[in-house]
Parts: sequence; structure tokens; C-alpha cells
Amino acid sequence: NLQSLEKSTGTILTKKLFFLHRSTIAKIVKLRVLDCKEMATFCIYIVVKYHSEFVWCVCYYPLSIEFKCSCLRMESMGLPCDHNVSILLCLNITNFPKSLLADRWLKYAKEPIKGKYPDASSYWESEDIARYATLL
Repeated sequence: NLQSLEKSTGTILTKKLFFLHRSTIAKIVKLRVLDCKEMATFCIYIVVKYHSEFVWCVCYYPLSIEFKCSCLRMESMGLPCDHNVSILLCLNITNFPKSLLADRWLKYAKEPIKGKYPDASSYWESEDIARYATLL
């Protein structure tokens, strides 16, 4: 399941963010899910780190496939934390949910912007030309 999660993020994220996310996936080996408390509309998972007293609570909402972690990395940076990914593995989810990724980190984040401006291709080409000139 870990390889399929990594493969699905590789098709969605930009290259730079994918390599950052791979380091997050590598940290999952040190995490362990201790307990699961099922409520009416969500489940609370208790996640601990190996040989550590730190405990994180991850809430999973199955109807909307949303995750909320007590570390608040998703809310602050827009990137999933390793605690959320460990719950994905625990639930045997193979495709990375869109709710765990902010739109700004996706490969095609600029596509809606390009369509709003007439003759947008010239804007993007001029940006590339400016970058090239700066490098020279």
C-alpha cells in the first residue's frame, strides 16, 4: 500500500513537493496506531511514535474522506503529516485522497489562471524568458 500511495502522489504533486512528501512517507515506519475509537460520524485514531511519549489524535471522517490531525500541519502548510498517512495505511487506502492536498501544491495549479487571461501563453513565455535572462 505504501508504494501505491507514493505512486498516486507522484502523479498529482509537483516534483519538488513529491520529494518532500517522500521524506514524510519514510517517517511512517516509526509510527504505530494504538487505538481506534469509533463515533457516529467519525473515528479517532491514536498514533504514537516509536520510543517516544508524544501522542497524536487523528480524526477520520469516512463520508467525506477527510482527516484532521492534532499536529495541525495540514491546516498550517497544506501538506499531509505522517500521522495522516499512517492512518491511510491502516485503512488500506491505496489512492491518495484530494482532501489531504491543498490545490496550490498540485501539478496543474496554474491551469485555471491561464484560461482567465486572453493571450495567456505570451505571459507564461515572457516569464520563462525573464528567468532564462536572469540565469545568463
